[in-house]
Parts: sequence; C-alpha cells; structure tokens
Amino acid sequence: MCVGSLVSRVVVLTAAVCVTGPNVYDRRPITVVTGTRYRHPSRGVRVPVVRVLLPKLPEDTDERSYMLQKSVSLLLLQRRIPDIMVEQPLRAVGIDYTGEDRLTGQDECVVVGWHFLYAEDGKLPEQWWRLHRHMRYQILQLGDKTDRACAELVRVYEKTADDLKHVGHVDDVMCFKDPNNTAQPCHGMYGAPLVCAKGRVVGLLTAPSAQWGHCDRMSILVHKLSSQRNKAFLECFETLLQPEYFIKWELFMTKTT
Repeated sequence: MCVGSLVSRVVVLTAAVCVTGPNVYDRRPITVVTGTRYRHPSRGVRVPVVRVLLPKLPEDTDERSYMLQKSVSLLLLQRRIPDIMVEQPLRAVGIDYTGEDRLTGQDECVVVGWHFLYAEDGKLPEQWWRLHRHMRYQILQLGDKTDRACAELVRVYEKTADDLKHVGHVDDVMCFKDPNNTAQPCHGMYGAPLVCAKGRVVGLLTAPSAQWGHCDRMSILVHKLSSQRNKAFLECFETLLQPEYFIKWELFMTKTT
C-alpha cells in the first residue's frame, strides 16, 4: 500500500519506492484510487497512470536501492476526476520543495495515510493492525535526532548510507514523534505526506530500511522535499505543480482538539 498526494488535478506525488525497485524496472500498469477515505474494492474512483516521472537512478543495485529511499516520483493520470464521481471533492495540495517553511523544535505537523500502529494494537492478534481500512491522520511533533526516540532510526539510516560512502545524508531527513505515544505511521505508508503549519506538504515517508523494522509507536523519519535531490527533480517539473488548496492550520487544530 502506498499513499499519494494530488499536486494538480492530474498529477500525484508519491515515493519512488512505490513505482520501481532496486533490481528491475517494473512495467506493470499502475492505478491510483481516489475520492474515498475508506479502503475497499468497491469504493473510490480508479484512474490509470499514463506516465511515471522519476529522478535519475544509478545502475548499481545497492546504490540504486539507497537512492530510491531518498527519492520522490510524480504520476501523470489519464484523466481529471469530476467532483460528482467522488465522495470527497479532490483538490491539489501545495508542496514546499524550496525549504521556505522552516521548522523548529516542537513544531507540530500531521501525517495522513492508511496504516498506523496504535498502542492497543499490541494487545490484539498479530497482523490485526494491517487491516485498518479508514484513512487516518496523526499529529506529530518535530523531535531532536539525538533523542532516544529518534536515535535508533537515524543510526540505521546512517549505516546504510555510510556503507555506500555517502556524506551529509542525515540532513535529508527529519524525525517526528507522537508526544503521547498514541499512534505511529507504520507499514504500508510509503509516500505519506507530512503537512505542517503553512498548510503545505514538506516531506514524505520514503525510507523503508530506516523505518519499517522499528515500529514502536515512538518516532518516524521523514524525507524533506527540499533535500538537494528532491528539489532538483521537482524544479524540473514545476509547471506540473498547480496547487489549489492550503490547509488553514489554526482552524484544523481547533477542530482537532
């Protein structure tokens, strides 16, 4: 399962790991399900993807696998979805790939997606949590990468990069945590957007090896859209980015609390 965000009426932003792999170029058709907050075969509108846009990836398998975890992709849809066909009208969200939306310690953001690990899930039969079908959101707080909640994730991510002799890789990611340890974005959340106070997407969940083996309801790593790699890629296709909607953060937080 992957998550995508409309950045125009016919373009979806998601993680590169959702559309290709480290060994071969997968040419199987991709379909985007839109217009529903409930995951079920009979719900939503299915739209074929006619083109996948990816940043240039290395030929070496290990290097390619690592770069995939740092990269985003754009999916061009076959058609625009009329509002009348969907349960929820679709609007393209704004994204920040220039780094204008600066975050500071304790800033709150929200992650949206399908699979969250909740505290009570540990008391239920194994694999139960995978069956969540409703789209959910969770408010998270920017954390210090040296804190216990973040340090292990950063260590795993650093090791992968160090083995490939990469430098400066930790600057590409941010660490977020739920201060109440209520829920954590977990498996099946590739491409999930991180939306912060300016109402724009500032990052995506893209790095499986740094995240999915450590679902502990404590922390996640989010890749910045403004990292050097993603910024260069998105600048190439900036004419495709046509935002229509920005979350009114104060109103959102008021209704949430």
